[in-house]
Amino acid sequence: MYEIEITRFQPQPTLQKFSVAEVAKAATVVSGVDDETAVIYVADIRDHVDHGNFYLWLCAGRAYVRLDDHREHYGSYRDVTTIPRGEAVFFDEDGSTFNASLAATVSVESAQDALAHWLATGRATPALLWS
Repeated sequence: MYEIEITRFQPQPTLQKFSVAEVAKAATVVSGVDDETAVIYVADIRDHVDHGNFYLWLCAGRAYVRLDDHREHYGSYRDVTTIPRGEAVFFDEDGSTFNASLAATVSVESAQDALAHWLATGRATPALLWS
């Protein structure tokens, strides 16, 4: 079972919740999020046991990715030499904001690929470096 929460901020903050049993349905739900600013949370719950959680924060074409699997793992590019310095500002589910260095973020496409990989395999994608 996948418990999914999608927080959107435009035109006003809204929270959508989904409970789906199949990976394909979960993938369809999360792939439909094309908002400029949003938070996606997915929990993999089987037999009343939490098998991991995936967070994806989206803002201005960048994504901040976290996989909770016995501890927090943050995804980033393996080669950060081409990423400009600076920070991105992300909204959290409650509307508060936090900053993340651009080196700690990835493109929205890479983040969506990481989420799809996790849904399909239950593992972090090797395409990203996980802290």
